Amino acid sequence: MSVLVTILGTSRVLPPKNSVLTTLYVNPDGRRKAEEQPNTTWRKNVNPGTGNSCSDSKIGVDINRNFDFMWGNTNGASTSPCASDYMGRSKQSEPETKALSEYAKSIFPEGHRKYDPEGQMNEAFGEDIMGLYMDIHAYGGYTYYPWGHKDSKGPDNDSLQWPDFQYAVSGDTSDYMYSVLGVASFGFEIVSSRPNSLAKGPDIFDLGAVVDGRSLTVTASASDSQLVNIPGYPNFSTGDQTVASILFSLGIHPDETEAKMVKMTNTGSGFEGTLSLDGVSPGKLTGSSQSSPTPSPTNDGASHWSEIAREDFKNGFGGFEKRGRSVRLMSKAMKRQGVVRIRHGSLLTNLEASSHSKLRVRFSAFFLAEADEICLEQKVAESWNKVECWSGGDLDNGRWHDGLGTDIAVDVTELSIRLRSSSVKTRVFIDKVSILAKS
Repeated sequence: MSVLVTILGTSRVLPPKNSVLTTLYVNPDGRRKAEEQPNTTWRKNVNPGTGNSCSDSKIGVDINRNFDFMWGNTNGASTSPCASDYMGRSKQSEPETKALSEYAKSIFPEGHRKYDPEGQMNEAFGEDIMGLYMDIHAYGGYTYYPWGHKDSKGPDNDSLQWPDFQYAVSGDTSDYMYSVLGVASFGFEIVSSRPNSLAKGPDIFDLGAVVDGRSLTVTASASDSQLVNIPGYPNFSTGDQTVASILFSLGIHPDETEAKMVKMTNTGSGFEGTLSLDGVSPGKLTGSSQSSPTPSPTNDGASHWSEIAREDFKNGFGGFEKRGRSVRLMSKAMKRQGVVRIRHGSLLTNLEASSHSKLRVRFSAFFLAEADEICLEQKVAESWNKVECWSGGDLDNGRWHDGLGTDIAVDVTELSIRLRSSSVKTRVFIDKVSILAKS
């Protein structure tokens, strides 16, 4: 399998069968904005536009609403320059959209394409088309597919068995690649069960190898925190995982059962391991390495998170209490089962916290409008204090947001927290609340 990695580039060479071609960042400017302002959950590019009054926190075009298929359909995109799903001034107006489109056209066979994609959208391509396009986003935890601009399955659904509809998106990448270029197309909203841990490492540095006869000695250093804080960027809390070992694999991925591997151990000044070369043919070989974090009592952050409460609201409020007449338990809403709608009210829970130093609250929320807001509040000395708030204006309204939340320092034996909406005009939907604790 050959692999071509490119960043907003084009290739004029048709790749061989079973090639994987990767564009690492379609939106590099937006990515930098997200790193500089991590609390904004930035999604657009940073095109300031002309003739609008958008603040620096609302400029840009949603690239995934700017492609030349069903562009301009306001059912799944906004014409407002300040909206988070702004479609742009014209189809494929953005350089990022044009670059990815031209790159894809240079790769996928021209013979697949229809002369009128929108007019022929109900005509199936059939089972002889070649190529697969996968669009990777963060962080919903679901799969999307054509059609995105309407709640209807594409004409090739019998062959591809696409999953259920999520929400309307017009001018998006997945619909464009399928209808215009004629390739099977999927979008993945990835999510990790431990995003705050895995994203920080551990990272491996200074990997080296020395051949001595029929032995290969591999050395390396590893850290869970070294790459977290970078000069010129906001400081983040460093990782608290110790690195127990590094697994080195020669010639094949370490997950394969026939891989030739060595477990590198900590020598005090780094990691080292020796691998026999018996049975290995002379030539150029590829090695891969992965570090393994393990809790350690000598580590400053040795106490780890454990879940103390979870509720999916499928069988009632569980350990939560509703406060307010406009808090409603719904069996199904916004394509999900077990949902609480909060409109001028709150969800409250009381926790025994004597053995905990910190709590981590995580929940899913759906905002119908930009003005919708939900706040996490903590009761201190008989008074409720806001910890953090989220709104449809700061995030994307009209879609689910999984993994919202924050950490709360604990210095009491009993603690009350609540998710609260204070406006009668607000309609926020809550799903899957989880509370973790750290001693």
